[in-house]
Amino acid sequence: MNRNSDRQHLQKHIRREAIGNFVINTVFNAGIVYAIMGSRKTIPFSGGDGFAADLLITAIVLSAIVSAIVMWMGRRHGRNGKLAWLRTDEMGLSRGLPHSPLQTTLVFAIAGMLAAAISLGLLSQLGVDSLSLTAYAGLKGVWTGAWAALLVPLALRHGLRAPPENFQK
Repeated sequence: MNRNSDRQHLQKHIRREAIGNFVINTVFNAGIVYAIMGSRKTIPFSGGDGFAADLLITAIVLSAIVSAIVMWMGRRHGRNGKLAWLRTDEMGLSRGLPHSPLQTTLVFAIAGMLAAAISLGLLSQLGVDSLSLTAYAGLKGVWTGAWAALLVPLALRHGLRAPPENFQK
């Protein structure tokens, strides 16, 4: 394959993975809200049983898990030839991430925490002090699905970062 067809194949793969991650995380996280908080009619914004802490913790854990899995899958696809390794100039925003997958996972976890904090700050500024169970399940589902879909391209490209021994100029 040439680099153009490799890029097109990668874009299709990223799109499929991002959509899959969106759907899975939306359904899974909304379902968790109903399973854990199903007996409550409303969920307060703050406090030990509030949704702010729940969303922050979820964002950190979700970011670490999704990025680690997707980077690992990218590495595996690069090794077995299903996807082409990427040169530094093909990595986009992933180029600025640390080379270490562990450090990159930590960066993604911190980014998830910051994204959740910004989202919660916006809700606070809008005067939201509680949400119905259904509203929070929808919010958490869509937020986690969208966040996971945003992580996929960065994490996959990081996983496909070519090991130096793979390139001959």
